[in-house]
Amino acid sequence: MSAFFRPALAATTLVMSVCPLAQASDIDSFLMFRSVLYAQASDAPPAAEVGAFAFWQTRAAWQGQFQDAGVLLPGGGVVSLVPAEMFPSQRQNFSGGTFILPSLAVLNADYGLGTYSVGLSGVGGSATATLDYTGDAYVTGVPYFSGGTFSAAQGLNPGQAYTFELSPFVGSGDENWIFININQAFGTGDYIGGAFLPATATSWTLPAGLLQPDAPYNIELIYSVRNFQSAAGSGTNFDPMLSFDRRTVALVQTGVIPEPGTWALMALGLVAVGSVARRRR
Repeated sequence: MSAFFRPALAATTLVMSVCPLAQASDIDSFLMFRSVLYAQASDAPPAAEVGAFAFWQTRAAWQGQFQDAGVLLPGGGVVSLVPAEMFPSQRQNFSGGTFILPSLAVLNADYGLGTYSVGLSGVGGSATATLDYTGDAYVTGVPYFSGGTFSAAQGLNPGQAYTFELSPFVGSGDENWIFININQAFGTGDYIGGAFLPATATSWTLPAGLLQPDAPYNIELIYSVRNFQSAAGSGTNFDPMLSFDRRTVALVQTGVIPEPGTWALMALGLVAVGSVARRRR
């Protein structure tokens, strides 16, 4: 287990072991995301993974109920979760994850099959929920921008819409989705926008005006297979979820958009060239 998660191990384990339980409804979601990472550098599908990680998220029914949270791993370690507001809500979110590990094999070895238990504690008492990880359900193959649309996107005019073709989504779960995230490639890495598509989608159109000219962006293509477990036996009144994601990042450099004055000079230049050509005739 990574040293990143060792602080507060004893405290979180104690919370999950001896604190009196609050009602099951005090936790209304428990999610585990397992992701494999790829990088697209050409029009061909990426040949090898570049890393993998796991991420957990849970949500309390009300703000301020709990102050501490952790996930008890099948092997006995604990991943500490921290408060994280995913969106404005009366509910309270906690999340945490692994470092980016070298491969899916390493992820599965360090965070393998078994029962994962989340525990929350604080002024509202404590509460727990579990989910069982019994096997992987990733899509077959690596997602990528297909049909030559990756290389053609280099130097694209951000003032115009551009359509990427998507490789086939080959997989099936309780829910199947394609997600697209756009972030600045360097500097702050700010989130710019994205899309939420059905697994049947074969293309995605980047809206005009979303990106800046002459700038690099990471466009992430995520193929997500999501499976839900029955609430029965989990100590909850919701369905815990496991998400198996293959995520490919493509670096796209936008082109320079000439200023209006530059367009005028170019037009004058073309007129002049045409005039010379006519005179030569």
